[in-house]
Amino acid sequence: MAKLIRCSGGHVFDSDAHEACPECERLGIRHRPASASASQAGGGDADKLRPKPSLPVKAAALAAGGAALLALAGYFMFAEPRVISDTAIAETDADFAACDKSNRPVEACDKAIQSKKFAGPALNALYRLRGDAYFSAGKYDLAITDFDQVIARDANDYLPYYNRGVAWKRKNETTKAVADFRKAMALNPPEDMRKTLLAELKALGNDDARTNPAPQPSENNDAPKKPEPAPPPSQKQIVVTPKVLTDADKIRADPDYKACTSGPSRIDGCKRAIASGKFDGIFLGVVYNNLGHAYTQIPDRDAALENFDKAVRLDPDNMTARANRGHMLYYKKEYDRALSDFEQAIARNPNEPFFHYLHGMIRWAKGEPDAASADCRKTIDLTPPDNVFRKKCEEAIREIGQGKTRAEPPNWGATAK
Repeated sequence: MAKLIRCSGGHVFDSDAHEACPECERLGIRHRPASASASQAGGGDADKLRPKPSLPVKAAALAAGGAALLALAGYFMFAEPRVISDTAIAETDADFAACDKSNRPVEACDKAIQSKKFAGPALNALYRLRGDAYFSAGKYDLAITDFDQVIARDANDYLPYYNRGVAWKRKNETTKAVADFRKAMALNPPEDMRKTLLAELKALGNDDARTNPAPQPSENNDAPKKPEPAPPPSQKQIVVTPKVLTDADKIRADPDYKACTSGPSRIDGCKRAIASGKFDGIFLGVVYNNLGHAYTQIPDRDAALENFDKAVRLDPDNMTARANRGHMLYYKKEYDRALSDFEQAIARNPNEPFFHYLHGMIRWAKGEPDAASADCRKTIDLTPPDNVFRKKCEEAIREIGQGKTRAEPPNWGATAK
């Protein structure tokens, strides 16, 4: 009977026939000692070494007045696919390598990202590489979108802030470029990058050399320092840190949160919720999305876009906020960034007609009537006869058939989801 063991990479092989894992050797990975024998893993044959289904609890978003609230959606049984998160291992994968070295890097990176084989640092590296490729092609909006993804997944890396800052600089968005360069400086980059950042800031008229000098060694590190005297009791300040709410039911019942989801004073309610410090992560993202939605009702397009953008940064998987941001970008005629948002939203929820409808309208605005017609036909397939998006698409298809190849965004109104 074969003696089956599992290597540190998760591969099962016959140790009587092979001294080292043949799959690891094929991939060029240094093999480490096996972690367990078949009997230790729970059985004497390969079937018992197969991953068993798990029962994860999935958090789902529930709409409430334009908001997405978390609740338990149910249990799902599945065998988790094997994904690569280690960049050293990812570099041995053909799709990852193509993204890094192909002469068509955007297409190669698209393929690697959509393969779902990568996660964690490896997936972050793919977004960064694709952002670099977009930047090299002069597609700064798309580059910024990818750098956004990198930052959302790892906000403690100075490099994507620098990359995004350079992209903002190319777009003459000086304020945003300076903010990103300053953020990169605050993350303690190596000295050569620090000098580069200082040069960028100086070129933009924001020389940080005076306000943010490099740390200098003490003239006498061994000399004891006299402790600062403690302030008298009357001068001591008591700082009360608000407790962050994590329970979905308590969040829904919170008066500030409820005021942000509906009512005539939603903007004030959302601002109170943000200032309270009681919400973070995806829940804070919901608050920002609601605030953006409230601004669409005034309407204030710039304020709406700013808050939808904050919502997406806090929770890149909030497709409602992403679609709302894409909608505002459409009205601002930033079509490539808008398309990127709707493409990601469609990939996550392909049966949402609103996503296909807006994707088609953006294509039409770009002068791509055939692509717009295809999106409209998909919208029609997904909607009943009286649906507003279906009716708009039927009219668009008629106009395209009559030779109208381009349609500018309509007069902007309160139309975010």
